[in-house]
Parts: sequence; structure tokens; C-alpha cells
Amino acid sequence: MASSGTQPVFSSDTEQQSHGFQVATRQRWEDLGLLLLVAVAPLVFNAFAALIYWPMKPAQSAMYTRIRILSNLLHEFISLVLVAYVLRRQRRTVRTIGMSFHWTDPLAGAALAAGGLFLSTMLSIVIRNASFLMTGIFGELRNPRVIFAGLTPALFLVYMMASSVFEETVVRGFLMTEITGLGRPVWMAALASVVLQTSYHVYYTIPGALSLSGIFIVFALYFARARRLLPVIIGHACVDLVAMWSFYR
Repeated sequence: MASSGTQPVFSSDTEQQSHGFQVATRQRWEDLGLLLLVAVAPLVFNAFAALIYWPMKPAQSAMYTRIRILSNLLHEFISLVLVAYVLRRQRRTVRTIGMSFHWTDPLAGAALAAGGLFLSTMLSIVIRNASFLMTGIFGELRNPRVIFAGLTPALFLVYMMASSVFEETVVRGFLMTEITGLGRPVWMAALASVVLQTSYHVYYTIPGALSLSGIFIVFALYFARARRLLPVIIGHACVDLVAMWSFYR
């Protein structure tokens, strides 16, 4: 209805709903960008810096490794607090990113770990042989005993468990939920999560990170279908426990 004089102009119900959707969408994009900037960007930068400059670094002391791991734990804690803040600001709960419990979750997590390790092993074989055919050198993971030199078993265990919660909450639960919630196809959400997670593991070398991506692929495919986060966190923790056992055996 037209207005005249000094009467205010009111939008129709449809226009108000449309405007509200645009504001909500813009806020979700902004929140997603903020979270990736705080939680993921530093990891990607540090991983590529380690990939490029690692041969130039002096032998790592146990104290240096412990300080680095404690710094990473602080970063993960801050990032998880930011996830909680963003969800609260959007009036959502952790259930909206797939966090809920079912008695089958531990079994599903163990199965995901087994599937991820199997695919990662297959990829490792293919990548190592392809690397040898192209360069004459087998593409290998950088030795974890060098990366985590000097860590006590207790600190290593805390770091592994915290990283499982942090990584899967950010790049699986939140990222994939937001991308699909913003109207993008689920395959794009899964691909984005795998690419990001692989990119901040390149400190293992590029062939090593690509081999590890088999684990991330299995986790992403499961979450894309089930939209359940806890089994993925458990699966990640199981993989890390296997890695820890191999490290200290």
C-alpha cells in the first residue's frame, strides 16, 4: 500500500523475511570466515613454513617441542571457545553441528579409524611408488620422532585427544554444516574439509600429507552422510592412539 506525507513505509511480510534471510546468511559467512581465520589459517601457515624451512632448522630440543605443543593446545582451546561463542550468538547448540551421543558411537568410531587407516595405507603405497617413478625417490612421511621429539607420554596423550576434538569440531562439524547450510552441495563441503585438513598437515611433507588424507576422506564421507560428529572425534582419537603406540613402542 502506498504512503503519503510523513507516514512510515512498511515492508511486506515477504520482503521482511527475505531481508532477514540475507542478514542471517551474511552473518553465517562472516562467522565462518572469522573461525577459519582464527582456527585454521595459523595452522596452514605454520605447516607450510615447516615444510619449506624444516631442513634449515637446528635440532629441536625437548623444551622447544613442549613449548610448541603447549602453544598449540592454547590455540585449540581458543578456537573451540570461538566455536561455542559463534553458535551461541547464532542461537544454536552443538547438536546443530552433529554433536550428540548414541551408544553405538564408540563402535562407529573404531570402524572409521580402521577404514581411514586402510585407505591411508593404500594411498601411501600409491604415492610412494608414483613418487619413485617420477623422481627416483620414495615419498615418505617426515619422521614423527623428529616432529614430536622430547614429548612425555602424558603430554603427547593430552595433545592427541585435544587435537581430535579440535580438528573434527572445526573442519568437520562446523565447516561442513555451515557450507551445506549456506546452500552449497554436500560434496563441496566434504572436499573443503579434506583439503583444509590435509593442507595443515604438510609438515609431514606433501606425500605424507596426501597419504594422511585417506583418513580425512573417510571421516568426511561419513559425516556427509550421517551428520554425526562424535563418532568422527572418536575415530580420530583412535587413529592418534595407534600413532602414539607406534611412536613409543
